[in-house]
Amino acid sequence: MSWYSNLINSNRSTTEFMKERFKNAKFEIVEQHERDGTIVRESRFVLEGKPLIISRVFIPMDNSPAFLEQVRNRSMPLGDIIKENEYNVQRKVLSRDRSSKHYTIDGDVRAEVWETYLG
Repeated sequence: MSWYSNLINSNRSTTEFMKERFKNAKFEIVEQHERDGTIVRESRFVLEGKPLIISRVFIPMDNSPAFLEQVRNRSMPLGDIIKENEYNVQRKVLSRDRSSKHYTIDGDVRAEVWETYLG
């Protein structure tokens, strides 16, 4: 069984899962830009120099200005921004396979997320 099998089969926050399971994992923004009314963010969680998760997130610009400001700051994973501000959200898994998941975040803030799990 892979380290990420429980994550693939849940609606749980990826950030929360990573912080519990891999305390030394680091969050990194690979690239972030704004295009067509959307912030596009590619990020990853890395452990000992090796990526564990690669994530691509699409964040509509019609989210709250405070949320968008924190996203633009590039210092925190989306899960931490949501938790820190106590945003009420629901995650809905749209598809998954053996090593990836596609889901939406809806509620106080909205985003669409594609994650690929490595290792």
